[in-house]
Amino acid sequence: MSNEHPPKQRDGVLDDTAITKTDKEDKKQSTENKPVNNETKGVPVPAQKEEEEKKQIDIAITEHHHRCEAEDPMVEKKEIASEETDDDVSLPSDFSDKIAKLFVSLSNSHLESSKELYRWAEVLSNGMSFTTTGEALNAVMDDDKGDWGHSVNVNGNKLQARTPKLKETNNTDLTGEKALLTIMNHLKIGAVKQYPLWHSGVWVTLITPKDKDIISLFREISESKIGLGRDTNGLIYSNSSVIIAKIVLRFIMDHLQSVTCVVDAEHTLYDIIKIQDAYPLMLCVLETMYPTGHDFKRACSSPEGNCNYVAEVKLDFRLLSYVNRSAISPAQRTHMLKTLPGSTTRDEVLHYQDWLFQTANSEITISNTEGDEIRFTLKSPSLGEYIDNGQKWITEINGMIDDAVTEDDDHREAVLERYSQSSILRQYDNWIDAIHVWSNVITDREAINKSLDLLSSDDVIRPALFKEIGKYIDRSTISLVGVPAYTCPVCKADQGNTTDTSAAFNNIIPLDVLVLFFTLGERSLTKIAAR
Repeated sequence: MSNEHPPKQRDGVLDDTAITKTDKEDKKQSTENKPVNNETKGVPVPAQKEEEEKKQIDIAITEHHHRCEAEDPMVEKKEIASEETDDDVSLPSDFSDKIAKLFVSLSNSHLESSKELYRWAEVLSNGMSFTTTGEALNAVMDDDKGDWGHSVNVNGNKLQARTPKLKETNNTDLTGEKALLTIMNHLKIGAVKQYPLWHSGVWVTLITPKDKDIISLFREISESKIGLGRDTNGLIYSNSSVIIAKIVLRFIMDHLQSVTCVVDAEHTLYDIIKIQDAYPLMLCVLETMYPTGHDFKRACSSPEGNCNYVAEVKLDFRLLSYVNRSAISPAQRTHMLKTLPGSTTRDEVLHYQDWLFQTANSEITISNTEGDEIRFTLKSPSLGEYIDNGQKWITEINGMIDDAVTEDDDHREAVLERYSQSSILRQYDNWIDAIHVWSNVITDREAINKSLDLLSSDDVIRPALFKEIGKYIDRSTISLVGVPAYTCPVCKADQGNTTDTSAAFNNIIPLDVLVLFFTLGERSLTKIAAR
């Protein structure tokens, strides 16, 4: 059980009884690179400062190999700006491996031959910062039986991220939270959003964080003295980001207004919510902060590199959330119809999760060079398991060097990194439920962790286990956050398509929402400081 305090629910403010009705189904439309090691691939290209030259376009999602709701998150236009601003953020135009190949094919002298080309290259490179490390989740949509969209329809009820309605009031002296919500709603300077967490089987309602809360968040992060676990570009759902993720998740929980699951005194929401719903939670907070969207740039990624068009778009965060409708059973759909605060029990939520994750094959077998087999049972951890186990690993490593290393911080960080590499399989210790040797089974958490320390030195088992855990994450993922591909309005080249035409749905580029969250948060701090 996590040591975090359970977030409190608020009542009497929102009308959560209404689910958006639809008379018919939505229209459907087919719509790393610095190496770390052989198992973990790479990290996104660091963001650089962008030069700005504005253009306007409408972006249309093109038809490809699958079914997707025809809602474009990038449909609004932005007025042309006459000079560069610090608020510019770039979106990935294609998968990171393709952008890397495109840059390899272009010479530096060519890119520096004009301001326009240099600007195009900057926007293209900066967008890669928001792709997932090691191309994680890119294969999630390859299942030809998948049916991905923004919402799930149940008996005419459209289940998707939404804005709860404020209870109507007239000629009333407003006080407290309701006064603030009324102003936020009227001026669109913030919002309350309700999001479905499809892996967890709950709905959460979040309120816009105040400026002082954002300042406190980044101060806490900057004052953290622990180096390990602070990587915002780390492997997805791994312990490399656990310290940062813990702080961000606590920040999110502090702005939780309500949740559909009743949590008893011995548990918290950290024990209920699955780690695969961490990105949707972060996306929900971004939508409360930017209810009318946020301006982004996006560069054409024509394979020939002969088009340097840069698009200006307004991004609707709500439409970056996708769910695989074919992975949700009728019983689970009925469960997710319950959107009122406290309308489900913990047992009901756990039953939902058990059914969901039993469909993903969790048993894997790996052999060493001698042919000796070892089996693993995998699982999807909760936020509490992720935070508690990740912190334990980091504490153990820090304890190893506290007495031995007294030199400067740089030397300490180097030693810390070597120790972490020596037990690198612990990056994903939360995903291991059991280890099987012959007819024996290991379920004790401490014994599992020590076993992973031992197996980290095996050059056959280590990469194989990393690979299998990655496959399991893909198999068990039924919702993700991503940006859709589009067709360049100038050269007409399709952006974000894979060359594998057998892929069922290859036009959504998964986003690293933790990196996006920090990028936009830092820009909020800059704006606050400039007042």
